[in-house]
Amino acid sequence: MSNLLTMGRRMRGVTSGPTAVRSALKEGRARLVLVACDAPRDVAASWGTRAAPIAVRTGPEATAIGALLGRGPVEVAAITVAGLAEALLEAADRWRAFSVILCDNENSIEDGAPRPERGSAAAGGG
Repeated sequence: MSNLLTMGRRMRGVTSGPTAVRSALKEGRARLVLVACDAPRDVAASWGTRAAPIAVRTGPEATAIGALLGRGPVEVAAITVAGLAEALLEAADRWRAFSVILCDNENSIEDGAPRPERGSAAAGGG
């Protein structure tokens, strides 16, 4: 996702900040709205309402998005290039699926119980 956002910045296919994103939505240029994962829930929900029917996805932290775009913290950004938006949607959906699996694996280990060593019988190895 980081590489795609950097590429988007270089090709001028990303607008960032609330005012620029609202403008891109109003003008019909936005293809995807990316909201920082550390944005307050009500802020994220409001962008979902404003952007409909445009896809909205959660991205990295505001400081990370800002760094990738050469700015300070960025809570919301709009992707205005269709191909880039599609690639970012795929990346965001893969990351979300991976995060769910990762969280499920972490929650399946009982607190205080050590993880079995790789290759041990307890870990399913030989």
